Amino acid sequence: MIGVILWIIFFFVAVAGGIYAYKLVAGPKITVEDGIVRLKMFSIPSTFEFYLRVVTSWNNLTKRPQLSRDGQIPPFEVLCIDGRPPAHRLPQFLKVCKYDSKSEDLPPSYIFGNSISLFGSVLSHPSYPLKSMAPITHMKQTISLIKPLCTHDRFSLRGIFQGGRITERGSDIDAVVEIYPSADFDAKGIIGQGVSSFLIIKKRGVPQAATNVELPPITNTTTFKVPANLGLQYAAASGDYNPWHINAVAAKAFGFKKAIAQGYWELARCIAEIGDRCPEYPLTIEAEWKRPLFLPSTVKMTERLSADRKTVFVELASEDGEHVHLIATIKNVPDLKLTATPLNRKK
Repeated sequence: MIGVILWIIFFFVAVAGGIYAYKLVAGPKITVEDGIVRLKMFSIPSTFEFYLRVVTSWNNLTKRPQLSRDGQIPPFEVLCIDGRPPAHRLPQFLKVCKYDSKSEDLPPSYIFGNSISLFGSVLSHPSYPLKSMAPITHMKQTISLIKPLCTHDRFSLRGIFQGGRITERGSDIDAVVEIYPSADFDAKGIIGQGVSSFLIIKKRGVPQAATNVELPPITNTTTFKVPANLGLQYAAASGDYNPWHINAVAAKAFGFKKAIAQGYWELARCIAEIGDRCPEYPLTIEAEWKRPLFLPSTVKMTERLSADRKTVFVELASEDGEHVHLIATIKNVPDLKLTATPLNRKK
């Protein structure tokens, strides 16, 4: 009797494993037209699926140029029918970022942070000219939302991955994510857009260009500690298990002296600290990461409010203010209008 039960359990485990393995191998539906690679999926890939695709990608085993011959990455378009981030991660996200857990609004960084996994299939695609396990640093982020999205809202995502700029520091790549209220992806109905700028690191220690902007006086200052295990805490909330966030030894293998905090956590933690002082929707968020935040750390966040009270300027720096980690601007834009990102068709 026990043997029969064990065989039944083995059968169902084998079937379930086979289905999941087929899902990993088959992946999203892929078509190529006019030089554009299009991928269609029904939901945001799981963290396991994302990392398995990236790690096992053939791109990691072959030598490829930093960019394709014409200096550009082939255009990729990813359509995701159900773009809602995993609901089970939300409580942990609210906890680790210090958000108000009673609000039904989804934090902007939670929506766009989870959408990054859309590009796992792009990184592992044969047409992608870079190694998918190359060290990538999140440099800039722009988020635009016409209205808040709630936990019960359904929406679809369109991702665009194209272009590429070669700089002294490495290759700059932009990933665009657009939010639509339905899966027809009507360009007139776009309600949110995010642009993530990444750096494929080639040379470290190259200084960034300085940005001199006249700012209003400081209106609020907060100091808080960043624990050593933050990388693991936030990974459980976001799915970002990149080794340089989790473990100091692994971080050193990628050129960092210690484990570093996730950039999206820095942004989310600052917005959560602003709380009720955050501008109303429609809004835009512009963030730029200046230098890694090593774990553990103590940081100081300064907040400035514009004269018209529609813009909040944020700076996250070391406790002594000597090293700036993040600068961000959160602005109310009453007449915000968003347009779909065009694809650069190959001639």
